[in-house]
Amino acid sequence: MVDTLLAMSVIPMAIFGGVLGLLISGIPFSVSAAIGFIALFGIAVMDGIIILSQYNQLIDEGFDRVRAVIRTGELQLRPVLMTCVVARRGAIARRRCRRGSDRRCKSRWRWWWSPACCWRRW
Repeated sequence: MVDTLLAMSVIPMAIFGGVLGLLISGIPFSVSAAIGFIALFGIAVMDGIIILSQYNQLIDEGFDRVRAVIRTGELQLRPVLMTCVVARRGAIARRRCRRGSDRRCKSRWRWWWSPACCWRRW
């Protein structure tokens, strides 16, 4: 139960970061932003679960708590950063696409940036 609450405790920080990102970029809250928030919550909780599972594994192996926290940071920094980088790359690609029914990228030479939203239609 404690691990579940710890994994879910990242959601308020994700909300704060998401709202701050919307305010800084000047994007209004919309259906697309709500879907982005859902994805953000999933990524944040997944990263929390990755870190907690590694920490619990190290505690079971006999590490003391401080050393387990340090070792978890050393071992899980790369996977957590990779999920954040990939999620950010998708958000940048989505930002470059137009709103509305026309989903092509603004600059045609960037068609490779995100195949999900920038199909070559020309």
